[in-house]
Amino acid sequence: MRSRTVSEAGGAGRTRRIAQALSLALPFLLVLAPSLAPPLGAETRIPLTYFGDISCAHCDTILERTIPALEDFFGVTFAVDAYDILNPREEARATEMLARMDTSYRTPPVLFIGNNAYQGNYAIEKMLPREVIFFLDREEFRPFNPEAMETRHPGTIAAEQTGTSKSPGAPGVLRFFWGVGCPHCELAKPLLDRLEQRYPQIRIERYEVFQDQGHHQIFRETLNHYGLSSAGVPQFFFEDQAWLGFNETIARQIEEALQGGTPSRELTLPFFGTLTPEGTSLVAITAAIAFVDGFNPCSLWVLTLLLGLIAHSRSRRRILLVGGVFLLVTATIYGAFILGLLNIFTIAGASLPLRILVGTIAVGMGIINGKDFFAFHRGFSLAIPQAFRRPITAATRALAVTTASPAGLAGMTALFAGGIALAELPCTAGFPLIWSRTVTSAAGSQGLPGGFFALLLTLYILVYLLIEIGIVSTALVTLNRLRFGEGQARWIKLLGGTVMISLGGFYLADPEIANSLAGVATIFAVALALAGTLAMIGFLAPAIVRALRRLRPKQPDRADQ
Repeated sequence: MRSRTVSEAGGAGRTRRIAQALSLALPFLLVLAPSLAPPLGAETRIPLTYFGDISCAHCDTILERTIPALEDFFGVTFAVDAYDILNPREEARATEMLARMDTSYRTPPVLFIGNNAYQGNYAIEKMLPREVIFFLDREEFRPFNPEAMETRHPGTIAAEQTGTSKSPGAPGVLRFFWGVGCPHCELAKPLLDRLEQRYPQIRIERYEVFQDQGHHQIFRETLNHYGLSSAGVPQFFFEDQAWLGFNETIARQIEEALQGGTPSRELTLPFFGTLTPEGTSLVAITAAIAFVDGFNPCSLWVLTLLLGLIAHSRSRRRILLVGGVFLLVTATIYGAFILGLLNIFTIAGASLPLRILVGTIAVGMGIINGKDFFAFHRGFSLAIPQAFRRPITAATRALAVTTASPAGLAGMTALFAGGIALAELPCTAGFPLIWSRTVTSAAGSQGLPGGFFALLLTLYILVYLLIEIGIVSTALVTLNRLRFGEGQARWIKLLGGTVMISLGGFYLADPEIANSLAGVATIFAVALALAGTLAMIGFLAPAIVRALRRLRPKQPDRADQ
């Protein structure tokens, strides 16, 4: 059992909660508003008993969103005794409490308030504001009313076909009816935009019904076809299903209906199993970001320098030992750093200020890296500081010529690699930062399991190491050093910088773009286009400057004056 006062919950998303509460309570406030204000200085506490999936903040919208929003709006405090209904003992307790009210347990969550109990998100969101209004008006709870103890949103019930129109309910057609000035309608529009991208084979029809009489008539025909009478908006109709209103639950139900009415787009991958389109896109963006991150000029410079010196020994065993330990330690420290970011962002949850901060940092780091293409290591640069380069070179030479035993050589390499991994974090932190925030944001909207996080992190590290594994393998086969200089570093900085700018910019504008393969492709297409444009400018700029200098009129010689 978890007992708490929900008013102590954090203030994040306060504006959104107030808007949600207004939409829930507005019809009743118009009638009862004069009687709702409590005496000045009084604190109204309303006890609730709640059974829900309280272990998952993203799953339980009632406890985490609806109740705090109503507290803010009505100025009351809910004293909530919250229980995990996924616990069989607590489920049995909820069932017993419902039985005392001559009703049966049908669906979670379950909310007990005063003399009534409500099951399901829709019933709670609809009836809890009415209970609060009644309590504030009369200082007592509503009488027991079994007819009001609804379970499901009426729109989730499969609509009966009346045959009055052939157009409504057509296969593969989603109808959306909305009205000018309707806030919930505006909230629903981004969902429809995403659905159009994800399910191009579904035709989405949008009808504004407040100002367009023709659309209003279509709305009436559709309602008659489904045997419904409520003309409220927004309403959605897809094949044999209908939904009234808009919230996260309805959005999920609509997408599930579309998935059931279209050919499956799930993909089965080794280790990951069967993935939804969103899960597939996260695998794709993980591999893409990690691959670009693997072209890390700081790490590549150190590794090629180290292997080049070791190669003079002409010992493949030493190359394999030093290279293998270097990669293992680098992967361990880098993985721990990314895991820390994942934990921080998971705890932080959805936050607009955090989104702005992460996106701005990514764009800023991308601009600095892009600058290095034109002015390498001039001014501020995200690289190993120059003061560290001489000691690193000296340590590399000492490691290359040491006559220590294999165990001693492995230990020295591990210490060296650990120091390098920490020193180069400013050079590498940008990509893990934006990737970690992307996957944790996706977890909030898709409910990804923890095991999926672990697989994504493992994939990131493996792909990140591919380039360095290739360098070690080449040195092992050829006994020669792969040279890595300023020319290669400038191009890597350009590509990495533009990818980071694109990732950060799109994350600021639309964090959910990474939830589709088309969105991932768009992010990297923009990055490549930007890199190509900057490269063209870099090639043409010197010629343009020379041409302008030739066009500048010559100053007369002083001797001629």
